[in-house]
Amino acid sequence: MNNRLILISLTFLIFFIDIISLKGINIFTRFLFSKLIITTWDFSDIEFRSIGILTKTYIIKNLKLISNIEKPMKIKSNKINVNGNFYHYALSLGGKGNPYNRSISFENYNTSTIKIIARSTGSNRNLLITDINKNILGSLIFTSTPELKILIINYLGKIFIYSENNNIEIYKIELEYYSSNNSSSNSSKDDDLPTEEIIQIITSNNESEFYEAIEKINNNGGKIYINTPLISISSTSTIYLSNTKSSGIIGVKQPDGTYPRIDFKNARNKGSSERGFSIIGANKYIKYLIIENAGDNGIYISGNKNIIDHVITRYNNDTGIQISEKADSNTLNYCYSYRNIDIKNYGANADGFAPKLYASNTVFNYCFSWDNSDDGWDSFDKIGDNTSSVTFRHSACWNNGNTNVFTGKYDYDNGDPLDKNLWTIQQIMNSDPNFEMNYNNKKFNISKAKIEGENIESWLSKAEIKMNGNGFKLGSNITEQSTNIKRTADYCVVFDHKANGFDNNYSENCSGYITNCVSFNNNINYQLPYYFVKWSNNWSFNAKKSDQINMNQTLNKPKNVDSVEKNFYSIRNKIIKEVYSNKFPDDINFDKAIDFLNLSSISISNYILYIIFLLIFIVLIIFCFFKKKIRSNFGNIDNLKENIEKIYE
Repeated sequence: MNNRLILISLTFLIFFIDIISLKGINIFTRFLFSKLIITTWDFSDIEFRSIGILTKTYIIKNLKLISNIEKPMKIKSNKINVNGNFYHYALSLGGKGNPYNRSISFENYNTSTIKIIARSTGSNRNLLITDINKNILGSLIFTSTPELKILIINYLGKIFIYSENNNIEIYKIELEYYSSNNSSSNSSKDDDLPTEEIIQIITSNNESEFYEAIEKINNNGGKIYINTPLISISSTSTIYLSNTKSSGIIGVKQPDGTYPRIDFKNARNKGSSERGFSIIGANKYIKYLIIENAGDNGIYISGNKNIIDHVITRYNNDTGIQISEKADSNTLNYCYSYRNIDIKNYGANADGFAPKLYASNTVFNYCFSWDNSDDGWDSFDKIGDNTSSVTFRHSACWNNGNTNVFTGKYDYDNGDPLDKNLWTIQQIMNSDPNFEMNYNNKKFNISKAKIEGENIESWLSKAEIKMNGNGFKLGSNITEQSTNIKRTADYCVVFDHKANGFDNNYSENCSGYITNCVSFNNNINYQLPYYFVKWSNNWSFNAKKSDQINMNQTLNKPKNVDSVEKNFYSIRNKIIKEVYSNKFPDDINFDKAIDFLNLSSISISNYILYIIFLLIFIVLIIFCFFKKKIRSNFGNIDNLKENIEKIYE
């Protein structure tokens, strides 16, 4: 009977949803519910027990076992019984550890419960749980008797488990946490990368040490950790990452919550027009770094299958991150690119991101671009190029191509401090010694200023023409007019551009996959004469000119535009504040704001009916559950009654 009630309830609910065609049902469900995730690592499993002695780092089931030949760990056979359960193998840590050796590491998700079955091989010993900087998040004391211990950790990021002093044997680890709306991301973790040795950990502002480490990973593979707030680069040569061996550079979060900066200002002051980093190889990665003041691109990629993850590129003399020259299958996650400008070209080329000039299968996840001199994103092709597929997910751009950013007028009008990191502002200050004083005294005057030795009015008149000011520029007139050319945007936002939000730039008849996107306050919000394979839940409002899209696609407009704008600008400001503080605002994005818009497009009557039937369904499930419990209890009472009657007989 219970199963029948559940089946009838489910059938009725699905039938009801089909009838009213709620386009927001998946969003509503995603918005409301979270899920308990349990990950278990049992060292009796074949994947672990077959290892034996660990003389290098292993990654198994996203658990990293960090060891080396000098201080190895091992998987050993040793049968124990804890709470009636038998365990036959343990990871023997071998002695005192740290985040770089004799330790275990995995990704922790906010508030989680960690359960560990372990024992000391001698006296009472302390098992530490820390971040990579050895900041203690928790600890557990184990005796020589194996036992289960539980610890609740409130920390988002990679954690490390190791002994504070002597050997501890760990039999099983279990991680429990609740996934949230934004917990499932495409951000790459160290565990997603092939296993390689740590080549060097740089702990001071030492340029020569950094270059030596780069040479080592180019020759042998491996990874470099940057655990210092700043590395200043004076060399006027580009830093190349070459060959196909898995290797990369990872910044370490500093005690104040900021991330390391690789600053090319000294090289640029010497007249360098070189890129910061150039990835010409494959299987490379750059993570958790800030790259600034390069004489050209911050990062240039011409290789394949590389990952740029949690990187800020700013104040560079060309596009923040460019992908070109037949580069294929590169992925960028949680990248932020702003205030890049190519001064001598009057800002004509410096975009936030540029998968262009023959870049295939590039994917952007949670990337943000603003205040760059040309476009937010640019996929421009010349003759012979074929930028076949570009995917944008959960990404946004705003206010690109605005000349006022580079004279200080934009910040002045918004009541913000003068941005003296901008190369143009530095030149204006050099040409007019009173400019900064006037700015701070609420007087904006650039009449005496010069940029690149040119009168400011002359420079600005040329820059106004050169700076395109599009959001997502998706091609050019050279781009192949074919449905084989794919442009995908999901949960993307674009606003405040003097040109277009989503702009085809004369490319036509490509395959468009545009869903859950918002475009507002641009000259034209959508200019996309494409063949749309997917088109749903897209929003447009407050454009100067009408949208231009093929096939009469439907665009939504919110009822309360002012309120929606205010919300989006609030999110923008939070992102900017965190990035300006040299931090990564992982949890700040536009997803929920878009979800609210999509939910608002559902008719009130259908929305109310859906809520009612959802509640009815939940009540029926609860009723069936308790009914079963009641029957079970009455069954126990009946058995007790029968036993009592037998005694009296």
